[in-house]
Amino acid sequence: MLENEILINEDHLTFNYQYYKNLSKKNIIAVLKANAYGHGLIQIARILDSLNIYMIAISNIQEGIYLRQNGIKCKILLLEPIEVKDMLNCYYYHLTPVISSLHQFNKLNKAKFFSAIPVHLEIDSGMHRLGVTIDEAKIIKEKL
Repeated sequence: MLENEILINEDHLTFNYQYYKNLSKKNIIAVLKANAYGHGLIQIARILDSLNIYMIAISNIQEGIYLRQNGIKCKILLLEPIEVKDMLNCYYYHLTPVISSLHQFNKLNKAKFFSAIPVHLEIDSGMHRLGVTIDEAKIIKEKL
């Protein structure tokens, strides 16, 4: 049986990152969830971290902790909603949780460390799958 192999060329990854960063003139968030889509989370994150990427987005808190334990210094965004019990780890490992509902915000807003960590507010873009509405975002802004 044939085995598949994926080779990541660090020079090409670096070139592509620099190209899009220069093209957009914006901060870039690399989405590396699920082991960087099977390409090796730590290996890809180390390359991007060395390039001073703005932020890496990953699936869950376990991946975020794993990145920190392996020396990744850039900002890390957790795409899956967290629970109150995860707040201490977000604080300790400097992880940025996503807030995707008013209900989640109300729960986390009462938790210890909530005011001490940055959060990413996910806005519903009109597909009505995830994210807060504009009206809910205004409520959250008032409470903050």
